[in-house]
Amino acid sequence: MNRLLGMAIGAALLAASPAYSCCLFKCCSKGYAAPAAPCAVAAAPVAAPAAVTYVEQKVITYKYEARVKQVDCTVYTEKWSDVPCEYTVMTPISRTEKRPVNRCKEEWVDQAYEYTVMKPHVVNEKRPVTRYKHEWIDVPTECTVLQPVTTIEKRNVTSYKQVWEDVPCEYTVMKPVTTVEKRPCTTWVCVPRTVTQTVPVSTYSNCGGGYSGKGCCCFGWGGGCCGKGAPAATVCGYQTVCSTVYDRVAQTTMVDVPVTRCVPTVVKTTRKVCRHEPVVTVVDCPVTKCVPVVVKGSRKECKVTSFVEQVECSYTVCKPEVVHATRKVCKVTPYVEMVDVVINECKPVIHKATRKVCTMVPSVVKRDVHYTECVPVETTIKVPVCCQTTAYASPAYTSGGCCGKSYSKGCCFFKCCGW
Repeated sequence: MNRLLGMAIGAALLAASPAYSCCLFKCCSKGYAAPAAPCAVAAAPVAAPAAVTYVEQKVITYKYEARVKQVDCTVYTEKWSDVPCEYTVMTPISRTEKRPVNRCKEEWVDQAYEYTVMKPHVVNEKRPVTRYKHEWIDVPTECTVLQPVTTIEKRNVTSYKQVWEDVPCEYTVMKPVTTVEKRPCTTWVCVPRTVTQTVPVSTYSNCGGGYSGKGCCCFGWGGGCCGKGAPAATVCGYQTVCSTVYDRVAQTTMVDVPVTRCVPTVVKTTRKVCRHEPVVTVVDCPVTKCVPVVVKGSRKECKVTSFVEQVECSYTVCKPEVVHATRKVCKVTPYVEMVDVVINECKPVIHKATRKVCTMVPSVVKRDVHYTECVPVETTIKVPVCCQTTAYASPAYTSGGCCGKSYSKGCCFFKCCGW
């Protein structure tokens, strides 16, 4: 509520003429009336206090009100009822029935049979066998043998002798050479500069409890003269002030700089080189050669002679023989037998009964719904208006300056100009 009231008052002040807010934004020096001279001390009578009157003004504000309204709601109610129904039950029934069953009867009997047996028989007979006879005999042979023979021969042997000699050579050396060159160098120098500026100055003046001249109702030194600043007897003025500042200026000068460069230089000299020279020498060398020599002799050889000899051998021969015998055999005889069999069957049986059924029944019910509504409210408030009752003798107070016509329209709304 207070926020809406403050917004309404601010809108009303902004919509008013600029003269109503003379002392709100730096009045008396930049007023919205006709331009006047800067505030100066003028010998004039002090104005009487202005009469404050209040004017009623209507302001529309808004507030939230809680309200209740009835709404139709559909409600579903459960309704249980008995409904007849039928269901089928599978009932088991047992009965006895004769059925044929195949069975087998076992009986052991003697059965004659024959089987063949391989019976071994030993047989003796003479058989020819080839045999071998070994005999060692001497056989004459010849063989070649390499016999070594050593002789002395003269042969040339080459050896190498080291010979050192001086050989001229060249190599390159990087020799430093220093020269003086001109190079630009940048330095920074502080250059003084005088700056002139007009600043407001406050002086004390015994004007009888207010500001003399046009007043000093500006937001300047000390927080402004319309509130917390200089005392009521202070007068605003302007003064030119000079100040010295230093600018940082770059200066470029040419400086002698020693520059060292490496220049390739060819140096001539000699170096030691080792050279190998061949030297041939005649040397007596023993030489061994293998000479083939034929040698005669004899060697032992094994001579094999074959001959046939009759040897008596015995071996076993298997001959088949039939044997008669009897054995036990299980004889199976099938037969049919009637057997009582219990048969279980399920037959459907229909049963009648009732069951519970739930039905949802709709019904319309009136219910209260709470909600909030924004309602405009017209309020009458009192706005203070300041009116001037005493005329000033000086023309500065009546010619549309700070406390002239603009003052009479509402200059003292915020207690400006000493009130």
